[in-house]
Amino acid sequence: MKTNVYTKLTFAEILEDSIHRSPYNNAQVAQHLGVSKGTVSNWVSGTRKPDIDMVIKICILLDVDIYYMIGASLPSGELHPKEQEMLMLFRDMNAESKQAILNIAHILAKQAEQEA
Repeated sequence: MKTNVYTKLTFAEILEDSIHRSPYNNAQVAQHLGVSKGTVSNWVSGTRKPDIDMVIKICILLDVDIYYMIGASLPSGELHPKEQEMLMLFRDMNAESKQAILNIAHILAKQAEQEA
């Protein structure tokens, strides 16, 4: 199995991706956060960065883990909360469902590898 090498994304890249994956556009994010559209554009372009209080609000609004948003790594051996959730769900599945999930994960990993 090939080991993937991940490059560290900038805050701006993570924010842009998080907004894209959310039900909001930049203007709606700005409205929900009580800032101007220009402010959000500056964050997405990397011209400026929000303060930590605003980062927390962004994470809550976009349902994004703060570790991911700030580009931090989890301490060695610790699972991300989403990984913990998946593991708990996986453990409760029957053998057939577990195999189906593993098959899907392999397909998605292969697609991600091809896109990189």
